[in-house]
Amino acid sequence: MRKEKVILTSFAITQVGQIQGFQVKIPRDAKRIIGIESSVSKRILMPAPGGGGGGGIGSLFVSVNPNPIMGEFKLQSSGDANIIFADTIYSDDANIGQGDFSATMQFPPKDFTHLYKPMETEANEDGSATLIKGIYTDKQNPVNQTYTYNTNIYVWVELYTPKK
Repeated sequence: MRKEKVILTSFAITQVGQIQGFQVKIPRDAKRIIGIESSVSKRILMPAPGGGGGGGIGSLFVSVNPNPIMGEFKLQSSGDANIIFADTIYSDDANIGQGDFSATMQFPPKDFTHLYKPMETEANEDGSATLIKGIYTDKQNPVNQTYTYNTNIYVWVELYTPKK
């Protein structure tokens, strides 16, 4: 029987360009790390210095906007693998409804209906390390709207199960 566990590490980002170190404690009975997932939840809109940001690139019918990057993180184990994972976190998909004329008021396009947010990224790392160090760097553009937000890092592990 396979038994999985998720380890949640959450911290607040309160300044543009903030660098946050964190640690993920892996249980001693972990067989391997099977996946890593990340998300952000916006809390408060901070005032933008010197005015707001510009619009997107486009024409009369289509407006393409860049997806807002919130930050990037790296995870590093103390073993031989060293850096085991690095990823960029986006707040949302700014162009999710582009070319989708089937959207209605009752069923607007959302992140999960358009496969923008995967559930987890596979990371096949053995469970020999009991502590993983991480660093998160906020990458918000201070000219555009910026937010204070919570960052969540989810590490999925497979646990040893005793045979009966």
